Amino acid sequence: MFDNVGGEFLHQALACTNRHGRIVLCGQIATYDSTDPNAGRPLDMMRIIYGSITLRGFLLADFSADVPDAQRQIAQWAEQGLIAHREDVRNGFDCLPDTFISLFGGGNQGTLLGRIADDEGKTL
Repeated sequence: MFDNVGGEFLHQALACTNRHGRIVLCGQIATYDSTDPNAGRPLDMMRIIYGSITLRGFLLADFSADVPDAQRQIAQWAEQGLIAHREDVRNGFDCLPDTFISLFGGGNQGTLLGRIADDEGKTL
């Protein structure tokens, strides 16, 4: 499993992970603005131990040499219809603060993008 949400999502996923399962941790957006000092910590360490579950951190920088090949492969899969990608585009420079805040509220559908200019460079 690939988790970049953390918080309750990770707790629920951990409860459903098979023995010897693996969870890749990329982010913890659910806890970024939390004031709880325990936010982001796995609650059931015994589930991890008795399930022999592996938690591993993932940083893109560790795989930077693989990025060009990965981009080509993903583009090919998208062209073939093997993967789907949704974008939620919010237009306008003035909308950037609200667009950024919406990252933390979960109100977007797909990859959230703030677009401040059109293809010719004209400000939106």
